[in-house]
Amino acid sequence: MRAKRVFIDTNVLIKSYTAKYTGDLTCEKCMNYLLKREDTQLYTTVQAIIVMFSTLQKARINRPAIDKKHIIDYYHKLLPKIEVFNCTKQDIENSFKFPSEDLEDNFQYAVGQKVDCIYYVTENKADFSDFPKILIVNPKKPYFL
Repeated sequence: MRAKRVFIDTNVLIKSYTAKYTGDLTCEKCMNYLLKREDTQLYTTVQAIIVMFSTLQKARINRPAIDKKHIIDYYHKLLPKIEVFNCTKQDIENSFKFPSEDLEDNFQYAVGQKVDCIYYVTENKADFSDFPKILIVNPKKPYFL
């Protein structure tokens, strides 16, 4: 049986780490659940990882800036289970063809489709509502995969 291909959106990666500061454990629990599953392969883009790094290093109202060592440790926790894709100019060009006005979401969708991701885990369901051939998974209910 082929593993379920699951795309992880940037917001889930970030909120999974920041749960200890915000008290919102939804994304952290979701990621822990997905990382333990034997029947799933997780995917994201290098751009999502870079945005995650940048966002975590900046202080927010509800949390301090995260230092480099802790971000690297978090990344290494994810790395064994998440395939991180480098992307090409063609991937960017392909993303322009999709109907959403949000170019980043179009790009994430285009890359996920390149590897046949059917499931997209995101807190922002509306961001992906224009895209065919995918099932949106809310981090509150990852067991529906």
